[in-house]
Amino acid sequence: MHTPADVKARHLFATIKASPNTLNSPEKLQQAALEACEFGQATVIESRAHHFEPHGVTAFVILAESHFSIPTWPERGTAALDIFTCGDKARPFAILSKFLELTQASKESWHLAPREV
Repeated sequence: MHTPADVKARHLFATIKASPNTLNSPEKLQQAALEACEFGQATVIESRAHHFEPHGVTAFVILAESHFSIPTWPERGTAALDIFTCGDKARPFAILSKFLELTQASKESWHLAPREV
């Protein structure tokens, strides 16, 4: 059982639906991820995105607070977001909301796991 004092990290998982064109664009995903992290008050260390053939992208942002990863399946119109933040500053739900707005995506499901670290 977690008490508020125990929770030092939050791990937010979300499955989203978006345009295959967006989900297959490393540039669009990386830019949206960076803007979302900034909006959510996370500290960006580095970001990368890789395009797979024939389709699919994995984008990753290393944060001082941990990470934001985005593997995509454009052929299915889906992506699995993994936002892990430590400390009190970064706001994972703000990151998710801004990313959805920037990519014009919809949230299919989500789960928040408080983590003791």
